[in-house]
Amino acid sequence: MKRQLCWCFMLLFALGCAKRTRKMLIESPLSDVFDHRLLKTLGVNEQVLPEIVFDEHLKLFVSQFIKAAKDNGRDISQETQDRLREIKYVDALSIGPAPGVMAVCNRYFAMQETLLGGPKKIHWMVIEVLKSTLDTYTTDDPKKAQILLREVIFHELFHCFMAKGHLPDSTPGIMNAFFVKGDTRAVKEWDQLVTEMFSDKEMALCPDTSG
Repeated sequence: MKRQLCWCFMLLFALGCAKRTRKMLIESPLSDVFDHRLLKTLGVNEQVLPEIVFDEHLKLFVSQFIKAAKDNGRDISQETQDRLREIKYVDALSIGPAPGVMAVCNRYFAMQETLLGGPKKIHWMVIEVLKSTLDTYTTDDPKKAQILLREVIFHELFHCFMAKGHLPDSTPGIMNAFFVKGDTRAVKEWDQLVTEMFSDKEMALCPDTSG
């Protein structure tokens, strides 16, 4: 059954944000994972990861996600956890204007040439949350708004930590590409949604997005 499409995410390799019909949007799976490949740098000093900057309002969701993953048999290595360097609200997404986009997982890849040991790959991630668009999805009820915010952040953390894409459009769940305003399943059935998200079935349905 096709879901009413209200808010959606960008195409993985989108070149623009031209208007599309509902049918075209459904036929073109959307993504909110963007890869940024940086130029090589020369030097003998090891390149360090950017400082960790977690918004006070959002950082709790990171620990909740890691615990939920472990509780459902999906351990996230410390190395992977350390690659998330920022999770923050922004006034504008770094990818540029993107109507309807609430949040993105930016993945950065850089190769550093060193004098000893050969090239070294540096990899880190940044989650951006566009508050102006997010506010149109959440509700005026503070408790429900917090749950819906958690749903959005879990969605992005799944992309970043699990290196997975979206569920097929016909499969409902946290990792579906489309968030529908007024959908209350995250409020009523949160634990079940999380269990399903980490299940073998849904993990298999979400394509790998390893960089």
